[in-house]
Amino acid sequence: MASLKHPNQPETINHDANGAISSYEHQRSMTNNEDGEDDWYHKEMNDILAKKQMFFSSNCRNIETSTHCKERNQCMKCSKGGQLLVCSSKSCSFVFHESCLFFTSDTTGNFYCPFCKYSQLISNYRIIKKKASLARNDVASFNGLVLPKMPHERLYVSDHIKPCTRLVVPQRRRRVPVPWTKSEEDTLKKWVEKFLGESDGGFIPWRMILELGVSVFQKSRTPVDLKDKWRNMQKASKCSI
Repeated sequence: MASLKHPNQPETINHDANGAISSYEHQRSMTNNEDGEDDWYHKEMNDILAKKQMFFSSNCRNIETSTHCKERNQCMKCSKGGQLLVCSSKSCSFVFHESCLFFTSDTTGNFYCPFCKYSQLISNYRIIKKKASLARNDVASFNGLVLPKMPHERLYVSDHIKPCTRLVVPQRRRRVPVPWTKSEEDTLKKWVEKFLGESDGGFIPWRMILELGVSVFQKSRTPVDLKDKWRNMQKASKCSI
């Protein structure tokens, strides 16, 4: 189960967000930016760490004696003592009352603060995304759909070749709407409700949901399709009441 700490215990709890930031910066320096997804990942990590630092600084200012901010055994949300849950992340030691949170421990019995929990989610999504990309390439290679890269060569145009005077632009094909299946709707509902239950501000990562349900959703589905479908499902639900 998650660790419980009482304010009368002698152990000192270090509520410092700088450890998480330095740990992430080290991880980023060891990672090559292979594609645009890494840019999105680093942007999200920087954003959540900035919010964590802001929350930590604001919490310290609310205490009369800020010099003791790192040494008090009090909830980071309400600044009161009692039975506290300690974040299981090695680089974080934020503590909260269970009643001050919208969630408790995960399935393994470990508790993570909202900031570390979101960081874990996007890190796991990044890993799943890369594994899915590699698996997709393996399938394409197996079917002979991937052409070998052509070497870069300079092209020389003969002087007697006449320039083309007419530019032919291929017409764009209009997308044909694909009906939603019951399994797609159930999968969409399951993941949206899961993220709404774990998110403080109602943030829904549509791209992540699309990747998590890649085995169920039609290949032509996009994050925008999922968002529009969920909005229509909500409207239909209200009309049926």
